[in-house]
Amino acid sequence: MVSALLCHLYLAHADDTNVPCGPSDGRSVTEQRQRGVALYAAGRPAAADLCLTSALARVTAQLESLAAEAEAIRAYRMARQASPDGPVSGGAEGCLVGADGSQVCLGALAGRAEPAPSSSLAVADGVGVDDVAGCTSQAEALAFLQRIERGECHRGACDAAPAALEEGLLVAARRHWWEAARGVVGVLRGVPSFQISTHGRRALTEIRDGAGSVLSLLRQTSLDEATISCAVQWAQGESSVHLNVKFAARLDAPVTVLNVDNEEVSINASHVTFRGLGRQKPKVYTLNIELFGEVDAAASNWSFGSVGTVRFVLQKAERGEWKRLTKGADKVKNHRVWWEHQEKVQAEDRARRKAEREAAEAAERERARRRAQREASAAGDPCACGRAHGRKLSMRLTSGGPKCEVCSGARPLPPPPAVRDAPLFTPSEEEFEDPLAYIAKVQRSFYEYGICRIRPPPSWSPPHTFHLRHGPDAAEPTAPRPKPEPPSPPQPPPEPPSSDHPPH
Repeated sequence: MVSALLCHLYLAHADDTNVPCGPSDGRSVTEQRQRGVALYAAGRPAAADLCLTSALARVTAQLESLAAEAEAIRAYRMARQASPDGPVSGGAEGCLVGADGSQVCLGALAGRAEPAPSSSLAVADGVGVDDVAGCTSQAEALAFLQRIERGECHRGACDAAPAALEEGLLVAARRHWWEAARGVVGVLRGVPSFQISTHGRRALTEIRDGAGSVLSLLRQTSLDEATISCAVQWAQGESSVHLNVKFAARLDAPVTVLNVDNEEVSINASHVTFRGLGRQKPKVYTLNIELFGEVDAAASNWSFGSVGTVRFVLQKAERGEWKRLTKGADKVKNHRVWWEHQEKVQAEDRARRKAEREAAEAAERERARRRAQREASAAGDPCACGRAHGRKLSMRLTSGGPKCEVCSGARPLPPPPAVRDAPLFTPSEEEFEDPLAYIAKVQRSFYEYGICRIRPPPSWSPPHTFHLRHGPDAAEPTAPRPKPEPPSPPQPPPEPPSSDHPPH
């Protein structure tokens, strides 16, 4: 019908003598379209309209031919699914004729299969389809899902595994059959204790993120107008700087962008830069700060913080306090001090300094202990040159550590002390009347010797019990106990009488 209408429009203008295009002028569709554009530019709209009408008629005819051939192929496939093992006749019975005159034969059982797909209802019935992936349109997929819910499935499709239904969900999402995808989810919810796999969830997330990023780019009209300089809060410690960057132009602005894509981060000794494309809004959020002092880029790091923020931790190259965040003295309107985090950073610095001080004190105590050990060892070691400290010499001194022929050889040992005689005391009879009292009297005189000699008077004789103390309360000395007499030797037995004397 469309072709006939276009041909009628073309014939209505056929009496024009200046027809630039026609069905048999030898030009292709592309050439006719370009010719129509050139005629419009030359101020001949009627002639240009004829060229475009001719091109449209030819393209429409091609599309109708392809659509008819597709319908014939679909009907043949449905007949084959209904009877996979049936014979195929070579005659014209049960054959479909395409728009270009070609025939597609359905076999002997084609007459008992579904009628030829002259209407869209036969295509969308979902008969003969085993899964969503085998459907050719969303209507066919929806019909297949409805037959599953009613239990009117083909070849056991109602007993399809949840994994097959999940794969059908991914196929519907990739083909943008969102109504069919929701239908698959409804069927899966009827499966007891079913959960989508990690692979399926990741695939759906990728489809969502890809579509969202493309949509954000389409909504963005001017990159310069959509560029926003991020607001910054900063706090500093003795050795670090902390930045809290918000995806907004002001710190008090509401959060409208939760996260960004295609982020670009650069940290060097003097600059920090950030760039990202908002996921919820087609805006580019940037940050470019020239720092007050130098930082250690290798030790610095960054990460996404809470909703709509990104955080930086910059390690200072030299410890100290910065007067401001930026190198320039001009005040930046969207830079503020991060007071609530400043207290936390200062507390961490105090704890770190305390730990460093304790570690230094412990190290100093250990060094002092080792130094004392070395000094004590050197004090008892006669070697002053250090050769004997390695304990590699086999010869040792009797005391004082290893012997070194360089040091101890030039320093001779002191001579042994001279042996002196013990003092000799010669008491008189009156002085030596009580020997123990005399010894106590002269004890201080031989104390340094440790021993003494006493020569008693000639008239003195030691008592038998010298160990007993004499005095008014002392016991009288007793006579020594007599030594026991040795036992007498045994007497020999009497001799027997001789045989010369008869017994009595």
